[in-house]
Amino acid sequence: MILEYKKMDEQYTNLKRDNDDVVDKLHVMNKTRYDLETRITELGEVNKSLREILAIRDSTIDRRQ
Repeated sequence: MILEYKKMDEQYTNLKRDNDDVVDKLHVMNKTRYDLETRITELGEVNKSLREILAIRDSTIDRRQ
């Protein structure tokens, strides 16, 4: 009976450690993904602004010609 308890306790400890490890890795992956998505969004906004500036520049050039 005591041996069964020790085995089960050891299994539980191993499973808990493995679970905690997976959860930690998932948190890191989610944070990295969030950071990348935020950066992509920011770069998209910068690109949009640059396109607008280029459109204004092109229209100004066309009016001056």
